[in-house]
Amino acid sequence: NCWPWQLTISTRGYGVFSMGSRYIGSHRISYELSNDTEIPKSLVVGHICHDQDLTCPGGLTCHHRRCVNPTHLTLQTIGDNIRSGVKGRHLVDSLPVEGGIPLTRRRNHVEQQAA
Repeated sequence: NCWPWQLTISTRGYGVFSMGSRYIGSHRISYELSNDTEIPKSLVVGHICHDQDLTCPGGLTCHHRRCVNPTHLTLQTIGDNIRSGVKGRHLVDSLPVEGGIPLTRRRNHVEQQAA
């Protein structure tokens, strides 16, 4: 079962934890504390619960973004996180194709932020 974060929720739907003037994703804190490790800068924390729920519409309405259950969290590259998040759920055929991979608004947005 998911453990939804009960405190502050960001405008993007993720639970956030305040450390002074800095906000950190609650799922990131959960992963670091449960695994006694820092997350490498090259990786992100993915929600396995989201990847397995094909009924989830994704986006801001995705309740999995609030999940802090450590057994539902995994380290992924940004690319793997995007691919697992859109798998069979958010692909839009009418959007352009880049390198044989259909672009989604979500993927495009995340890649622009990562650049």
